[in-house]
Amino acid sequence: MIQENINFYLTLNLNDTKKELEKQLNEYPLATGFRMKSKIDQLSVDNIQITSDGILIDMGIGGNLGIFTSTVQKK
Repeated sequence: MIQENINFYLTLNLNDTKKELEKQLNEYPLATGFRMKSKIDQLSVDNIQITSDGILIDMGIGGNLGIFTSTVQKK
């Protein structure tokens, strides 16, 4: 019963989770002159397991992730 409630709760919040994940990945600095850009098209909860250590969630993510470079000025 707990697992069913968790599935329902996560499904309701997938849009908010997708937006927040995309926001965190966009413009993420990887190193000097390198940054990420993302567009998440799909986010789904594939499996939820309750274990003695906690809750394990398998999520599916579909979309595009790019790495962009910019010119680095030499000193």
